[in-house]
Amino acid sequence: MSNANTGGGYPKLVRDKIPDIIIADGKTPNIRVLEDESEFRYVLLRKVVEEAIELNEVAGRRNVAEEIADVLEVLDELTLIFGITPEQIKKIQDDKREARGGFSLRILMLEPAE
Repeated sequence: MSNANTGGGYPKLVRDKIPDIIIADGKTPNIRVLEDESEFRYVLLRKVVEEAIELNEVAGRRNVAEEIADVLEVLDELTLIFGITPEQIKKIQDDKREARGGFSLRILMLEPAE
């Protein structure tokens, strides 16, 4: 398994065209293609945490949209890897919202209920 951390360090999963962009800039990227499915899944799960941390740290509205797009890109890949359809996700989301609600009421639990 990879030692990829969640803080943006290396090794890190990058978008498909990043090596080409680095090469076009006259540099040589040090990369490895993740052939092993379980390693790719592991790294993707770490990447979603990395992207969520970045989302938490942005301030501007444009940056928020870009970071949400990054989180969604990783989640889309995870659904493919796990063989989950968008319809399945939507149904689970709707069922959970029906049974437990969403977050629109902004309720913050201050401590566990006794």
